[in-house]
Amino acid sequence: MLSWGQLKALVSGGRLPDALRADTDPSLLPESEANAFDALAVEAAPALANDTAIEESFESTSEAVRERSLADEVRDAAESGVEFVGLGNDFVARHIDGFDLTTTASTAVISSTGAVINPDEHGFTMPETLQSGLLIEIDDFRSDFRLDSIDGSGFATVILDTGIDLNHPFFGPDADGDGISDRIVYSYDFADNDSDASDVNGHGSNVSSIVASSDGTNTGMAPVADVIHLKVFTDSGSGNFGMIEDALQWVVANAAGYKIASVNMSLSDSGNYSTPVSGYGTGDELAALANLDIITVSASGNAFHSFGSAQGVAYPSADPFSLSIGAVYEGTYGTFNYLSGAQGASQADAITPFSKRDDELTDVFAPGAPITGANQSGGLVTMHGTSQASPHIAGIAALAQQLAVENLGRRLMFEEFQSLLDSFAHSIFDSETSRVGDPSESDNIVNTELEFGRVDVFALGEEILALPVLKLPTLDLTDLTVVEGDTGTGEVEFTWTLSEASTQAVYFDFATVDGTATAGEDYQAVSGSIVALAGQTNGTISVPVFGDTTIEIDEAFELTLSEVQSATASGGGNSVSGTGTITSDDLAEVSIAATDADLVEGDSGTTVFTFTVTRTGAMGPINVAYSVTSSEADATDFNGGIFPTGVVSLGQNETEKTVTVLVAGDNAAETDETFSVVLTNGGGAIIAIANAIGTIRNDDSQPFDATLTLNTVETGNFGNSFAGVFVTCPQYPVHAEVSKVRFQRGKRI
Repeated sequence: MLSWGQLKALVSGGRLPDALRADTDPSLLPESEANAFDALAVEAAPALANDTAIEESFESTSEAVRERSLADEVRDAAESGVEFVGLGNDFVARHIDGFDLTTTASTAVISSTGAVINPDEHGFTMPETLQSGLLIEIDDFRSDFRLDSIDGSGFATVILDTGIDLNHPFFGPDADGDGISDRIVYSYDFADNDSDASDVNGHGSNVSSIVASSDGTNTGMAPVADVIHLKVFTDSGSGNFGMIEDALQWVVANAAGYKIASVNMSLSDSGNYSTPVSGYGTGDELAALANLDIITVSASGNAFHSFGSAQGVAYPSADPFSLSIGAVYEGTYGTFNYLSGAQGASQADAITPFSKRDDELTDVFAPGAPITGANQSGGLVTMHGTSQASPHIAGIAALAQQLAVENLGRRLMFEEFQSLLDSFAHSIFDSETSRVGDPSESDNIVNTELEFGRVDVFALGEEILALPVLKLPTLDLTDLTVVEGDTGTGEVEFTWTLSEASTQAVYFDFATVDGTATAGEDYQAVSGSIVALAGQTNGTISVPVFGDTTIEIDEAFELTLSEVQSATASGGGNSVSGTGTITSDDLAEVSIAATDADLVEGDSGTTVFTFTVTRTGAMGPINVAYSVTSSEADATDFNGGIFPTGVVSLGQNETEKTVTVLVAGDNAAETDETFSVVLTNGGGAIIAIANAIGTIRNDDSQPFDATLTLNTVETGNFGNSFAGVFVTCPQYPVHAEVSKVRFQRGKRI
């Protein structure tokens, strides 16, 4: 019989038309759906005659690499947010997150690792909560007061598969009416390079619902987590590792922005590996995800029977940076016969006969048969496969990360989660003697007689709660000041720092917040997310600032770092802010005016004369000098016997300040006197009105000495004379005529 892998090798090699491609792994299809595949196999068989090269190529773990054009790579880079640079026959993807990832673009084929079972075939359709929820103790997890709020909220989980029913109610309502359920925050088709990740197969929808369905009956593991589906199969069911590689690079580039906790791959190369391997050019992407504390989970594969009960798992579950998940039955439903020839007598925790397993590479088992979940058209479908086991762990990983962040302040690292998952699993035995019930109902495989673990969600949660709270680095942010400029756009470049190098990735969001500065007018609002890799201690965030010539005050806004994971925000809490001050470089105009400066001097003490210095325009701090001058008053008229001087300091955004001049009182009768207060040295400002006048009014009146003078004036021809008495006072410039007497030839007239 022609194998599914050989069929795919023929198709990818151009020996068979696309029409001969099937939708799923036929080794798990029930007999009622096998005829179409058998027909394809018969038609394809001649093409395989004596062609051992194809079979050897398919079985090899080093399948030939398809070289893609640079144009293809640049196109993919634009779509995944990655910059590509040529490097020999491969391409290096340079990510903002600090990873250099080689793009191999392998055409090695992949297959989904699940099969459809008609929901009525055994007369039942079981809701998810009544199946695996009881077996893996997630029901106990959800009912515990310490854990009942842990539902995946605040995190996203990524599924690489055949697509998703974009408007299935299991993924939330469609409140905005865009045809996509609201909890599906992103989707993309990497097989056809377009934005339509619709599922025509049902496999991807089923897997996605096991991870994160929010349906009240068919509840997924993380029912509030955001869902990201990256389609890596064409509608005809074909796919390759080049598509997976592109999708994984997108995950690396967008890990921080979507707070990605886990990645699920219910697919494989149909190989069988008993030692860790890194294949098809995806190993560096998987390593990068582990460094980002993202848990990657893969199905172990469905060909244990087909490989003669030989231990091993398929790729990518054989990669050291992916968990390898096998499948157990979740309950007793009789015997299942699979087209691969495997026969399974179902009972709770019995390893399915098709599930691959390995004493070194298998991490844990999870329920994989029979599992009911979403289909591609708004309904339900029941499936069997390690494809259904793997998404249980992907959803549980999202729960674990949420629990760790809320209780420990940090994410779990990949190896840490792997160890906890394995150490606190429920023991199961791959042994025929461990079965109960009718001996005739048995598997037709050779059991490994090994002990494995089946996931226990409640035990895992309790162990995370018991982990010690570690000292985490402190995240801080600097305040900055920038001159706005008159035109164009400048930048405020904030520097964030960690008090010490972290041993794991640190996640945080950033966003600007208006203060006296307004986004869109004074600066450009920015927001986003950052992940600092282990060992990184600082970085920068730039905020564009708009230049103008408007006379205005200095303005400020804040940059806030929030949702901090694996570090502590400076000052406590979960956020820290820095202030950005935009200093106006448009000069201020400064003026002085008399406020209360026309006063009597008084007889003693001092009298306060006041003047007001005001400014318009730029509102940064400035200093303006002033001094008192006079041509009428002298220094003794002022307090201390000197002419006053000083500096007026106008602080940030301060528009006016009072200058006081103290005039000394006395008892001397004198004239009124004036003086000037003069502004000079207006650094950063133009002196618009530099001078203001003060008037000292004399309030003294007292007796004074006078001199009388008699003057005689003779006039005319008749000898007439006039005599006048005049008063003069040396203290004052007065001249008063007291009387006038007329005389004529010695007689008074």
